[in-house]
Amino acid sequence: MGMEFYQTRYGQRFFDAQLPALIKGINRLAEAVEKSNELAEKAAGRISNKSLKDKLTQILLTNGFGGLIVSSFEEAKANDRKKNIVLLDDGIYLTFKADLGQEKPVFGEFACWNEDEFEEDPMVYACVANWVADLYDDSDEGLNHRINDEANMLGFTPYDE
Repeated sequence: MGMEFYQTRYGQRFFDAQLPALIKGINRLAEAVEKSNELAEKAAGRISNKSLKDKLTQILLTNGFGGLIVSSFEEAKANDRKKNIVLLDDGIYLTFKADLGQEKPVFGEFACWNEDEFEEDPMVYACVANWVADLYDDSDEGLNHRINDEANMLGFTPYDE
């Protein structure tokens, strides 16, 4: 009878080098999956709502949206821009000065997310990011057109003067 596999040169190389390297690789992969799961759990709501909102604010500031960000409704109404992102302690508001065929533009909000919504649903983070991108990408004329279209008017809430 011939030699067993473990007795051959290839068998010794497999058992002495290749198999241990394979086991180490599998262990590293398992650790990476564990870390990924931990991060996913944190992203799924184990991070406080304040930190999600702060993280989103930081992203907005560092990605060029800082030119639209203000810290009060008064500042949003007073500046020359039609669209603003109002960051308050209690939430994030997207505002717009719409031309609704009146003497002066009507100041109102497209969307808002209060502090509690960030804690209740981590997907709010992505929703806000998408709305901000839409607001930023759409022209003032495009937003006016959307607001004046009756189907989209529901998305705009005018504020009383």
